[in-house]
Amino acid sequence: MAKAMQVAQKGDLIAIRSGSYELQSEIPWEEERGRILPRVTLVGVDSDVTLTVTPFNHLSNHIHTALSNTTLRNLTVKTTGDELTLKSSSVINCTLTAPATVGLLRNSHAEQSVEGTKIQNCRVDGSVSVDGDGIVTDTTMAQLRMSGYKNTVKRCTIGKQGPPEVVVFTDTVAGSRILDSTIYGKIIEQSGPNRSDVYHLDEIKRCQFRASGGVNWFFKSVPAKKIWLNAFIGADISLPKGSVWDAGSGTSDPIRLYSKKHKLGNYYSAFKKNDENGDGVIDLPRPIPGKGDVVDQYPLANSDLSQYR
Repeated sequence: MAKAMQVAQKGDLIAIRSGSYELQSEIPWEEERGRILPRVTLVGVDSDVTLTVTPFNHLSNHIHTALSNTTLRNLTVKTTGDELTLKSSSVINCTLTAPATVGLLRNSHAEQSVEGTKIQNCRVDGSVSVDGDGIVTDTTMAQLRMSGYKNTVKRCTIGKQGPPEVVVFTDTVAGSRILDSTIYGKIIEQSGPNRSDVYHLDEIKRCQFRASGGVNWFFKSVPAKKIWLNAFIGADISLPKGSVWDAGSGTSDPIRLYSKKHKLGNYYSAFKKNDENGDGVIDLPRPIPGKGDVVDQYPLANSDLSQYR
């Protein structure tokens, strides 16, 4: 494997047969003399290929492993470090094993592509941290941590086997979305709900929230500007007074729990009311618990979101 990586040129594909292999990661790019791997693709051509990414050095207590410009496909990927960080890379049809956190970072090197990192159709036994231009689709993970701009998480299962606090936002997630996913647990803000400079997600849409681990509230602060066409099952949401989203432009918009155009809001298992005309929308608006004055004008009558277009 080491020899193959030494001779690989940009665009090469390295086919890997059955067995276990080691790949030494680059020096972390924060260091001035960081070693950047060429843009290559590593493909497991058999079903039992394991790739262990080892740290370049062990000079700190936090053992960091990093890959840039690399596509990993059809592999079981392990790391001997605390965290495997990918920059401008793609991981497709892979299993990434715990305890490592898989970090997705935008490549900041001027001579490298600024394309964000992608994880597609994978199983991640640990956490996924998305930090700018990251795209995660059709993937299961124990925990999701989001920061940076323009991230997309779509058709994922988050937290089914992990802790109940499954999604953690830091203070810069503007332009990011969680779509068509199932979330087992609650959303919390790592920076705290009272920060005035927090940039929330743009949108949470078509997600199934399911309570686990004794969760009573899926969130008690403002996770996103637009939250609609979701199903909150087994627990509820709570919003504080003056719930707004800071757009970073000196203006603020109120949080939106429904679409005026489509006249659709969210489903709440804690809000059982009649839908007399059978249009799938409860006839009464739903005041949201908390100290605020937030109302869902079009609460949904059914938890099956496929009924709503």
